[in-house]
Amino acid sequence: MTILLKKALITCDENADLALKMSATYNQIERHIQDSDKTRFDSEGQGVHLNYPKQPVDNSPTIVAEKDQGVTLAEVVDTCKEFQSFFPTALRDWPDLVRIADQIAQMLGIEQPVMIEAKRTMGGESAAVTVLCILEKAQSIRSPGAYLRRLTQMAKNDAFSLNPMMAALKNRVIVS
Repeated sequence: MTILLKKALITCDENADLALKMSATYNQIERHIQDSDKTRFDSEGQGVHLNYPKQPVDNSPTIVAEKDQGVTLAEVVDTCKEFQSFFPTALRDWPDLVRIADQIAQMLGIEQPVMIEAKRTMGGESAAVTVLCILEKAQSIRSPGAYLRRLTQMAKNDAFSLNPMMAALKNRVIVS
């Protein structure tokens, strides 16, 4: 019994020495702190905006996605139905849509850096609508993250628009 106790004490003492050796000063820890891009989004005027007044969903053309005139929140809700099975509460405004799209992106396996880059390039609302469109076609998209990354590259080259994507979803034939 005493031999086991001595071994346990020696092991604990070795672990304590190892913990002391691994501890770092504040200066050493400081370089591990990562900075998020949230401040960059705010200064550029893109990303999630929390200062929107709460408005009910309507068909007015004044509520449109960034960079893509003509895509209203009501059109998005009418066209993209899949997200409503996960989030049945009614959307009130664009920040609600962006928040839901962030959660759906995680569910689809889209990594956070890919989503951040999409928001930076397309704008928060356009990236959110794109994620909802990807959810609608999830069965035919093998890698949603790679697909969003490609659409983001197209947006950087000004070769991407939400309008054709939304039109394709509106005109799809539902096979039962």
